[in-house]
Amino acid sequence: MASPSLWSRLVSALAPIDAKAETGSGVASILAYPQLSSMSRRPERLMAEAEALFHTSPWVGEAERIISGRMGRVAYHLETEDGETISRDDGPLATSLLDALDKPSSEPKRTRRQLWSLTGRHMGLAGNGLSTIMAHAGARG
Repeated sequence: MASPSLWSRLVSALAPIDAKAETGSGVASILAYPQLSSMSRRPERLMAEAEALFHTSPWVGEAERIISGRMGRVAYHLETEDGETISRDDGPLATSLLDALDKPSSEPKRTRRQLWSLTGRHMGLAGNGLSTIMAHAGARG
């Protein structure tokens, strides 16, 4: 069997290829990121996959940073049973409680905002798991 000539190989290389190109707004994400249906059904594995998605997808990472950052900046106040707001002027117990909330850890040094942001991110990874656990704990008394 004779091999194709140089001329026939060059001409065949220049021939148009009949292929349909992917177009549309979602093509990049469909081709670049894993689909939800490909995720695991086991909660432990699903949280690990969500963690990996945070690190590999710039969109997911940015969305989580925005949401957890806003959660960390939420204004709060404490109230007594009568509905009165607790302030630092209410005594040493109120002052120490508010100090513990504003600067909850010394090693590693973390502020309330940092810890609430981290908690918000972990709640997002766990999904509704945290509320389910707390509901079961509350049901047991």
